[in-house]
Amino acid sequence: MTEQMTSFEQLDAYLARDFNPDYWYDDAYSFAMQWIAEFTSADWVALRASALCRPPDWQQRCAYALIGSPATASADLLLQMAGADDDAISWTAVSALKALRWNGVHPQLAPTLDERLTRLARAKPMALDAIDWLRQYAQETAAIKN
Repeated sequence: MTEQMTSFEQLDAYLARDFNPDYWYDDAYSFAMQWIAEFTSADWVALRASALCRPPDWQQRCAYALIGSPATASADLLLQMAGADDDAISWTAVSALKALRWNGVHPQLAPTLDERLTRLARAKPMALDAIDWLRQYAQETAAIKN
């Protein structure tokens, strides 16, 4: 008898596949989102422990699939991904951060991340809207804390 794969293991194997970009953005990402919706706390731990070690395409797909997920589970990982040297990963992560369910979670932008976001905005001007939103949201939540 074989043991059933966890939601993280299914997601991990799925994101490692080679996808036509059109297929990924039209249909495939929704399957990844379904596995994430079924994550247990152990799945979230496994994702956070391994995501940054995965290939760039995997990381970018993962960030995209985290859109709409709860910030309590995914914000820290997405903030780390937003700091990636790879512009595609960084931009996708910032976009996903804008679309999280924050529910009172307050992001903190480290100075190194803020510098990275400035470089990203220069390299990918289309990312500026999401970057501005993230900076403003982080400032608003910082003001609430003080």
